[in-house]
Amino acid sequence: MTRDGIADHVIERALERYGIVLTWGDLRVLEDRVARRDGMLLRRDLRGETWVIRVEGQLVTLIFEPGIGRIRTILPADKPFASGQQRWREERAQQKYRGRTKGAA
Repeated sequence: MTRDGIADHVIERALERYGIVLTWGDLRVLEDRVARRDGMLLRRDLRGETWVIRVEGQLVTLIFEPGIGRIRTILPADKPFASGQQRWREERAQQKYRGRTKGAA
């Protein structure tokens, strides 16, 4: 995917999976927020970093590639988890993040 292709993919997934309309400018702002660690890091693996970040009042799960500073994709709200233990860790992290960001936009 080209750089623009990545952005188009992420924008499409935000609309498809969360009903959130993003512009390219909005996407850059989200990438800056993740790069500044403004969210909850769930895990690192070969795909990149999995983050939960609040976008328009919703908690959105996404894959961020730190090497290029870009969001690669936005995961479905009901994405399957790798294992029961992984699911427990991710749900716990999301609960903690919700508590930290009450009232945040």
